[in-house]
Amino acid sequence: MSAMSERRPPAGRLVTAAAAALLLPAAAACFPDPVPAADGVRCDAVLSSTGASDAPVTAEVVVLIDVSASMWTDQGYPDLAERIAAEAVDADVFGRPDQRLLSVGLFGGPGAPAFPLDRVPLPEAVGLADGRQATDLRAVTECLKEELRERVPGDGALRAGSDILRALTAGAGRMEGNAGEAGNAEDGEGADRRLLVYTDGLANTGCLDMDRYFGDGLGSEEVTADCAASGEDRGLELSGVDVRLHLQDTGAEARDPSQDAAVRSYWEQVCAAFGGTDCLEEAQAPGGYVDAAAPEAEDPEVALPRAEFPDRGTVSLPSQLLFAFDSAELLDEAETLLDEAAAHLRDGADEAPRVTVTGHTDSKGSGGYNEDLSLRRAEAVAEYLESAGFAEVSVSGAGERDPVCEGDYRDGELLDAACAQENRRVDIEIAD
Repeated sequence: MSAMSERRPPAGRLVTAAAAALLLPAAAACFPDPVPAADGVRCDAVLSSTGASDAPVTAEVVVLIDVSASMWTDQGYPDLAERIAAEAVDADVFGRPDQRLLSVGLFGGPGAPAFPLDRVPLPEAVGLADGRQATDLRAVTECLKEELRERVPGDGALRAGSDILRALTAGAGRMEGNAGEAGNAEDGEGADRRLLVYTDGLANTGCLDMDRYFGDGLGSEEVTADCAASGEDRGLELSGVDVRLHLQDTGAEARDPSQDAAVRSYWEQVCAAFGGTDCLEEAQAPGGYVDAAAPEAEDPEVALPRAEFPDRGTVSLPSQLLFAFDSAELLDEAETLLDEAAAHLRDGADEAPRVTVTGHTDSKGSGGYNEDLSLRRAEAVAEYLESAGFAEVSVSGAGERDPVCEGDYRDGELLDAACAQENRRVDIEIAD
């Protein structure tokens, strides 16, 4: 663009209700019912699809909200509006020049998300004088918060399941625009690209179906490779995107801490496989609940492994709560479970008892490989127990020789996922 070229303004400036009625028409197709906001600002004007320009895009924020049935509890659907509004449009996003685009999508079932807000340009703040920009920002976030409460969860998912990968690919696709030009913006900075996802993390549809990981015993690399081979990942690339995955433990099937750690580990691996870094946010309780009826389309249950402490003498820990696929290195999240196991074995005693740690695998793979893997896993658990004050710990690797149940695999083909999950374990027993 030459110095003499005419430049269209970016999004409309934030205006009062009277001025908005004259200058910014309400986008009736997207927002037929204006939502009142503080200071007389009209939200149908603030969150209007009008005002887009050819100015560089300096920020793109995409919010994806899970409305599948598993997100409901007996109290209703979690109220996430205030948290989402504050994170989606903060001072860093709002204070940028030129175009800042906001999309909000609702997902559930096997299909693509619906986007009630689709690349909506945020209004331009008037300025910094007398804290005006902060006032304008509050008005925008209040409008977004009310809009979210108006539209989320809606009727919920119309079909069963939760295809989180489909949501991620659709969300990343909303960032195409002219984000590549943002690096040429007058402020010299690249675009702030955010993908905010609010879900319970229980993917039960598509190639990222968690039963393939927890039940079938596939590694995250195998799972994501299958997604690429099937084309379901649609070339998803998250490098350069600030991905913030909020795993809400609010579903009908509440997870214990070790299960929650396993779910978080799964998504850490998946996010990294698609180029994302530090994707997981700290879990937070919802800000209340929305009184909305749960959808009739019930989600398939994800069979997460669970640790059992039947008596003081024995502790059986599922391998997938301790290790990544085909690995003998303890997950960071495994420490919580091992600390719980250690306390159970001590049973309040000052001195830790003598214990035997035995690793076990399913029958997939060769006997020699499974025995070696089970031994290395037992040694990793024993090392942790020794660091926790257990002075006498013996180890052994049983491989597939002592199954909880028979018939998990035949010739490398999975026959019974639940059985295979039970067989993959580390047992800790108090020695006589």
